[in-house]
Amino acid sequence: MECHCGQCANGPANRVQRGYVKLIAVPRKHAFKVFVNVTIDIFRKAIEKLQSPPCYELCAFNGTYDELVQNVSKGVFDGAVRDMTITDDRARIADFTMPYAPSGVSLLVLADTDSKPPIQWIFLKPLTKELWLTTVGFFFFT
Repeated sequence: MECHCGQCANGPANRVQRGYVKLIAVPRKHAFKVFVNVTIDIFRKAIEKLQSPPCYELCAFNGTYDELVQNVSKGVFDGAVRDMTITDDRARIADFTMPYAPSGVSLLVLADTDSKPPIQWIFLKPLTKELWLTTVGFFFFT
């Protein structure tokens, strides 16, 4: 294992003990190298901001995101660097940082206790009844 932080007592290219160097998993994604590189850059900038940054080694990981989170939970890795969705199942077994970028994705679902409303013709409200009748009349006569 080699540390690449440049701050280890033994020097950056020397072998160091497992407990001293934090193993950080990085999923190997050949199709999304740009996104992985940006995530690693953000990780490195965040580490630089710490008062006493830990020594770390980035390790390639082949597997699913769920397997990655499980390996962090089991202590195989000390952490992971990846832009992944925080699901309930993943949050139960590992801690996550706050997202560094909003996803902009939201879901609106009907709760089990809600009743389904009848079809609402809400799109008719902006125009008056007379204007709608005129529009339908022009549609049929043209």
